[in-house]
Amino acid sequence: MPQVTSRVAEVAVVQPEYLDTPAAAAFIGVSPITLEIWRSQKKGPAYTNLPRCIRYSLHDLREWMTRYRIESAQREHNASERRGRPRKHPVPVQVGA
Repeated sequence: MPQVTSRVAEVAVVQPEYLDTPAAAAFIGVSPITLEIWRSQKKGPAYTNLPRCIRYSLHDLREWMTRYRIESAQREHNASERRGRPRKHPVPVQVGA
């Protein structure tokens, strides 16, 4: 009986350096239409305009996302502070109960 050995095929996963509009939009979490609108308004991430196609560099997308990063203030909240949306109607306070 012949001996059967299994070989695991090594597959190299190559991540593209440039993305088209739908892939770039998915990468940054917006719709392709939003990305196209930003491009027409000269907003949004940098892009490369090749003949008949637009490409976004992963480096440029990451850099653009980093520019809009906001770090939360590290402070402790008092128990009396209310977090969330403000109330529409103030809550009456009972004095001298």
